[in-house]
Amino acid sequence: MAHNQRNMESYSRGLLGAITLCGRDITKGKWEMQPGLEGEHLPAHLQDTHAWERYDPEQQLARPQQMRWYAIELDSQMPAEQASDDEPARYAIDMASMSKGHIWINGVHLGRYWLRRAPAASDYAPCRKCTYNGAFHPDRMCRQHCGELSQRYYHLPRSYLRLPKSGDGSARVHNMLYVLEELDGHPEHISIAQRISKLPLQEPEQPRERPRCSWLLGTLATVCGAAVLVGAGTLLFKALKQWRERRGYSRIHTDDSSLAE
Repeated sequence: MAHNQRNMESYSRGLLGAITLCGRDITKGKWEMQPGLEGEHLPAHLQDTHAWERYDPEQQLARPQQMRWYAIELDSQMPAEQASDDEPARYAIDMASMSKGHIWINGVHLGRYWLRRAPAASDYAPCRKCTYNGAFHPDRMCRQHCGELSQRYYHLPRSYLRLPKSGDGSARVHNMLYVLEELDGHPEHISIAQRISKLPLQEPEQPRERPRCSWLLGTLATVCGAAVLVGAGTLLFKALKQWRERRGYSRIHTDDSSLAE
């Protein structure tokens, strides 16, 4: 339902008409809608709460498609921690073999996954046609990543994982992944991926030492600036004094011997 339509109060969604089950009208029957799943309320995603059956891929093919819970131990797939001076490892879970559902790691809900595959290039004309002549329509040509999954890697926060330490091979960690698959999938192919950075690690920038001559240069610049100001002040004072003498009256010096009695 769009959230920007006019007169939204007049729109109706949900179960509006008669509801029948096996030919029986249950519209006014005693039934209700309940959010959530029974496995979440038990809870099935917590460790050692239920008896799990060992997964058999051959039996999975013979069973009808239905919603299932899977518990997967990730101990053997977790790589050892790197040294402290290296970049911390970043992990993700590869869900390319599954279809649609939810993920829990060590009892923490990671969210929903839903893998959709884009049309193959052989079956989708916009993947094969790419020309910029004339009017360009991005939805009709030059499409990329045809035939690939919309998303296959889902982030695993380090704070949710129990990671082995480097050099301690005897220590055993216990990471449990719980998957609720709504459609169909192959949980035996679920794996842990580690992100490899393509950029070199940047060393922290060290504070630069101030050159010894910088203090002398600063002092010299200050002295030169003061000298320039003093010289300019002296010249200005002399010019002002000369200007006053030209505009004023100077005293007339007379020789007393030239005066007659």
